[in-house]
Amino acid sequence: MMKSFYHITSTIQDHYFLPLLPGKPYCSNDLGSGLVIRPKFKAVDFKYLQINDLFVKALIFDVDRPFGTWAWEATGLPPPAWATVNPENGFAHLVYPLKTPVCRTDAARTKPLKYLAAIECGYRNRLEADPGYSGLLTKNPLSTYWGLTVFDGSAAYDLDYLADWIDLPKKPEKKIHPEGLGRNCTLFDVARYWAYRAVKNYWSPEGSGTWHKAVLEYCRNCNVFPVPLPDPEVRATAKSIANWTWRRITPQGKKEFVRRTHTSELQALRGKKSGEIRRIKSDTEFQQALLKARLYWKNQKPGAP
Repeated sequence: MMKSFYHITSTIQDHYFLPLLPGKPYCSNDLGSGLVIRPKFKAVDFKYLQINDLFVKALIFDVDRPFGTWAWEATGLPPPAWATVNPENGFAHLVYPLKTPVCRTDAARTKPLKYLAAIECGYRNRLEADPGYSGLLTKNPLSTYWGLTVFDGSAAYDLDYLADWIDLPKKPEKKIHPEGLGRNCTLFDVARYWAYRAVKNYWSPEGSGTWHKAVLEYCRNCNVFPVPLPDPEVRATAKSIANWTWRRITPQGKKEFVRRTHTSELQALRGKKSGEIRRIKSDTEFQQALLKARLYWKNQKPGAP
């Protein structure tokens, strides 16, 4: 049952909200004056605080219009766990905690992040939420400064359940300016494809440290989104990509790959297929030339030179 409060109950605070917070989240009372880092039991006294860190533990949408608390209902989406609202204008943050947090920086597992990014994009578009909202800080539901509507303070959402409420594109939408978690996916893809090719230039007994610095520099140079990713996320992404490529793409691995893919039998088979393709192409070109010649002579008038 939906309940409206100007403060959250101690049961929800202790059992559902506090576990979502990082140990030392970013927080602020005035976004224009910057952020501070505090232990979470002190951070809850601030107006704004951080829920998501290197793990996405909740999808948060910034609905900048009156009656934003009810944007989900007007657009046919499931209710959030809670909505924190500015009592002066009705603008709200809608919060959907996730049953299983999703890592932003695991280079070996990009599919969950891309799935979550597609869901986030679909909900943001449906809610007409602010695309420029970075998601770093949210209105603190424990602060009496905000109005609060609790729909189910203990709710935790499964990704498949959230996805059932929207039509996900078969292929991810490629945007010139990625938003939200789309920035993480874009940084992953751009940096990792570069790293696959570049790592061989750092193969040496002492190359690991230099390689990690090179990947970090490349990732930072790629972080040119209209709302850049926080540097801790960039560093964690760079570290994950550097570690994965350094372990998996090695001189020994390359030699083994060449050995497995360039046996005499495989080379002979490739040569046979290549010859067949060339013969087919040659026959096709010959048939096309012959057809052109026949059409030419057919169209010649009697007595023409």
